[in-house]
Amino acid sequence: HESGLILEIDKIVMHEAMRRFAQWYRDSLEPGKLSLNLTMAQLNSKDFVSDLLDTMQKLDFQTHWLELEVLESHIMSNPEESIQKLNALDKLGINIAIDDFGTGYSSLSYLKKLPIKKLKIDRSFIMDIPHDEDDMAITKAIIALGTSLNLKIIAEGVEEKSQKELLIRNGCYFIQGYLYSKPIPADEITLLLKNSSH
Repeated sequence: HESGLILEIDKIVMHEAMRRFAQWYRDSLEPGKLSLNLTMAQLNSKDFVSDLLDTMQKLDFQTHWLELEVLESHIMSNPEESIQKLNALDKLGINIAIDDFGTGYSSLSYLKKLPIKKLKIDRSFIMDIPHDEDDMAITKAIIALGTSLNLKIIAEGVEEKSQKELLIRNGCYFIQGYLYSKPIPADEITLLLKNSSH
């Protein structure tokens, strides 16, 4: 069954990421928070929360090390149920972030009910700033909305210094993208963490 296989792969990937992360902490390195994508299949799986807790216990992985990112469009496909399930994760001390924000038609009435700590501005709005006025206006509006709800705002897909500077000037202080690093293997991350801890 296709979705069953996807869930199994998701579980393996999540387990391996958490295992590596816990090892870094055991090695007295400071990797910060592990941010993992939470799929719709996982959110809908009745065993997901108990499996996650079981994995954390086995790996000695602390709940506050973890942040789960959920696509805005996935939340909005069944908002009432999503709120319930995300609340259960939030109560465990796991941070929730909305990924690709601005693309999923959030109702503001649902947004205020969600137990979220962070909005991630979709890269499609970031790509053409500061040149595209519409994208700039949308980005500023998302920053203002998130700030008023006391959320952290992170911009995805930042590649240019001019984009970074404009985002910081407008109150977005968390930046993700190739400007800092392309995706790299875990062994290279270990070296980076070792170098930064000296």
